[in-house]
Amino acid sequence: MGNNGKNIYTSATFENVERDIAFLQERLELMRHQNKQNKVLLETYRDMLDCRLSVRTLLVKKYSS
Repeated sequence: MGNNGKNIYTSATFENVERDIAFLQERLELMRHQNKQNKVLLETYRDMLDCRLSVRTLLVKKYSS
């Protein structure tokens, strides 16, 4: 696989991470406005969001140079 294949893979990975981040942010916002909040689920979604944000940061650092 040449460089083009690597760029496609990286681009798809980055797009998936971005999509996950948007989904998690939206879900967290909706859950914050619920009368009866599930604290365990909120914490799980926050942890997942933190993980995705870290992955995005690593991807940007690795492929921006």
